[in-house]
Amino acid sequence: RLTMSRTTMLHIGGQHRGGTTLTWDGLQQHPDISSFGTVNREEDYDEDEGTGMDQVEKDLINRRLELHPHISQFRSEGVFLQDVLPKFSLHHPPWPYYWKKLLYLLLKTFAPALEQSLSLRQHLGGLAEYAFMKSSHLTETHALASTETAANLFRQWATIWDLRKKVLVEKSPSNVRISRLLNTLWTRLDGTARFVFVSRHPIMQAMALQEGGFATESMYDLIEHWLAIEESLAADLPFLPENSFRILQLDDVAKNPLLVMQDLFSWLEITPLQELKRSGRGAAVYTWATSVSSAPDDKYKVLYKQKLEDPTFAKQHARILLDFSARVRAVS
Repeated sequence: RLTMSRTTMLHIGGQHRGGTTLTWDGLQQHPDISSFGTVNREEDYDEDEGTGMDQVEKDLINRRLELHPHISQFRSEGVFLQDVLPKFSLHHPPWPYYWKKLLYLLLKTFAPALEQSLSLRQHLGGLAEYAFMKSSHLTETHALASTETAANLFRQWATIWDLRKKVLVEKSPSNVRISRLLNTLWTRLDGTARFVFVSRHPIMQAMALQEGGFATESMYDLIEHWLAIEESLAADLPFLPENSFRILQLDDVAKNPLLVMQDLFSWLEITPLQELKRSGRGAAVYTWATSVSSAPDDKYKVLYKQKLEDPTFAKQHARILLDFSARVRAVS
């Protein structure tokens, strides 16, 4: 409780392939913020300047590798670095996810009426379907909303957080479905929770999922899932404390990375960017900003225009516009 009372728990959530990692990477460059033992700042530690990694941070990286040897050190999702909260099959485990997905695809192809009656898609989980699961929406009324759960979760993450820092950041896109529970958990421990939600144009996000091999679903199905997430978030926001969240668009982060970070640092009440620069402690933030692509969606716009030349795909696009345009505009 003492640690919780003097730190801010910052959770990043939103669409997969929607800008959560980019935002998280910018935030973790701030010397007052701790993420989970990542290796993005490998320059030698300068005690006078307060830059780079000191021995504690290096030990945290080694501890994470010891505790989670099968998870890449560059993988930042906190949901995979704990076993207190459900993972919604986001890691696509062979059992039961793949077998359920196979049954769903077979029935969808050969017996669509039966598939509809069984509502299999609402029970699959995984990157492209988890928001359809009622069980993935965890709020303050859930059985996990207890002091015991909060303490267990904090203990697991605290082993790889640098508890000297003012802000402890955790990023999992699925936080967008459990923000109300997370807020309740940290409140139970007298802590303060903050949230950053990041989104992306639904067509661009769907194409990024397809291109990266993260999803094989159709453009129509992926946009429907995008909507399930955004509509759920819109319904949840009134239940979060005032000024406890920020909503970002990937386009804004990409076009003005330093401006976005400056606003977030101010909101989090940590050392401002200009002061970091003057004291020589802001190099990592500026280096990150120069690495950010200012137009991440340009290639997808070109590809999508090419897809529209296919009459079959053009029909799917027309169906997307007809079914989803009003809903997308209502939440975006």
